Amino acid sequence: MTFISNKLFHFRVCLSLLIGLVLYIPGQAYSLEIYTLVGDNCGTETGLIVGGDERRIYMLNVDGRLSSIGQDDVRLILVYNIHDNPIPMVDLNSELGSLLREVELSDVEKTNFIGWPIKFIDQVIIFFDIDGKTHLVDLEKIKNFSAPEQPFNKRKEISNAKPTQFGLGNSLSQCKKKDAEDGVKMVEPTRMLGDRIKVDKFFSEYERGFTALRRFQKKTVFYSKPFLYEKRSRVGIIYTREDYLREITPSLIPFRFQWSSGSPFASQGVYSVGAKEPDYVASVEPQFVLDAKVKTHFMSAAFIGNVFCFSAGNACVMDRRSLYANYFSKLSSDSNEIYPLFNYLALTGLDYKEYSIAGGFYYPVFGIIGGHRFREITSSQASPILKFQRTTPESMIRLTYSQTTRKSNSPKDDQEIQLIYSRELSDAAQITSESASLIDNMLDYFLTTHHYRMKLNFKILDGIDFGINEILFHGKYAETQGGERYLMEFRHVISSMVVKKQFSDYIALTGQLNHFLRTHDYEVINLNETSNNQDKENNVSFSLTIEFLL
Repeated sequence: MTFISNKLFHFRVCLSLLIGLVLYIPGQAYSLEIYTLVGDNCGTETGLIVGGDERRIYMLNVDGRLSSIGQDDVRLILVYNIHDNPIPMVDLNSELGSLLREVELSDVEKTNFIGWPIKFIDQVIIFFDIDGKTHLVDLEKIKNFSAPEQPFNKRKEISNAKPTQFGLGNSLSQCKKKDAEDGVKMVEPTRMLGDRIKVDKFFSEYERGFTALRRFQKKTVFYSKPFLYEKRSRVGIIYTREDYLREITPSLIPFRFQWSSGSPFASQGVYSVGAKEPDYVASVEPQFVLDAKVKTHFMSAAFIGNVFCFSAGNACVMDRRSLYANYFSKLSSDSNEIYPLFNYLALTGLDYKEYSIAGGFYYPVFGIIGGHRFREITSSQASPILKFQRTTPESMIRLTYSQTTRKSNSPKDDQEIQLIYSRELSDAAQITSESASLIDNMLDYFLTTHHYRMKLNFKILDGIDFGINEILFHGKYAETQGGERYLMEFRHVISSMVVKKQFSDYIALTGQLNHFLRTHDYEVINLNETSNNQDKENNVSFSLTIEFLL
């Protein structure tokens, strides 16, 4: 490595460390870069550039007022680097007040100020606030960026101002120079942009910065917070007791991996694969799913797929009975229950500020036990699903609704229902001929379901999140099997409570307690008799998840 490249390497390292140190302590006063724009006949404007477009530059001059200067009228630019604020007051009665921005940062100090952007350095913006302080702001740390809620329309004195006079240096001999006033510090320029190419490049950099900042501000109205999802990647290990599980789920691989992508107030998403509670559907216990949620600008989308029966119209249980053998071994063959499952669902929505409304399609699957038979009804066509959500930095509430109707007068031909005697469910062997003949005797079936789900998350203490899920799933099922008519009305009320605690920068623990109140009223009608009864269930289940943050 040559001497010159060594020096360049050390310069880059020192510059990176300096910027990092500055960003670590935002809100302090740093050196200012003041400009004097020199036009024809030695006309000058001195101050901070606080706005601009392709034709004009807007300057907060050292007298505290707004100046509008045409770019073509500027012949050269003098640059001054000073440590003290030279502006004693700001006149907010003018258009100067309309250029103000309120900025809130997600740093340790929770910095909040009102000021003007005055310089752009990659992802860093330098602001000059109405108290005369400068702030170096990383776009990644902006929590809120907007026009001030209360408009400013008065003069404001700035207490930290130091009287300063700006000289013209030695290069402008044709311009009359002012003598230094008593008690006023004279500052000479540290550099000069003296040709048209450099001046145009200087203005174009400001134009790009202000244009990008205006676009950034417009995008923030579509985001309730800078990053909507958990940003850090994590690996989760889930613990459940199979003898406590109340929903029909396969034997789980008890792991989950989650990662995210994107930037604050921009395209972003979170993705996971593994065992987790599926959102939006009528289930709360962990299932092995693919889960993706993304957002860009005013649009958002979500996708959840059941890994074990991903393709639309595929059965989840009948083709994989060995995965559910432990669950079915606990059931009595004369049980009467319905289990909501799914292949996948997809949602697309529109967002504005904290509100989001979305709609999409949903491929549900239903397992029904009753009359000593198990039926699995699949979905070759989608059911509608709707979602409304309100998200704030401290809380989230989501409402979901879906309705499904499935019916057939020729079940064998439609191939959307499979049957087996319930006593064979826990046996992974091939279906017996007796069970295989059930579809031949089925004349018709009808199923209608509705499910409503409310999810509420909020912070109760620093580092502790609390969540509630409330699900109502109800409907009717009827079928004719030979000379027998089977009818069932069902109503599931499921309540779930979730507490999540992050213990350090690397470990989080989540506990979930679920309560199931399920009622199934059924009736069997045949030529000889009619019988009706009710199965009622009141049970709980739980899960524990430990997450390692990467």
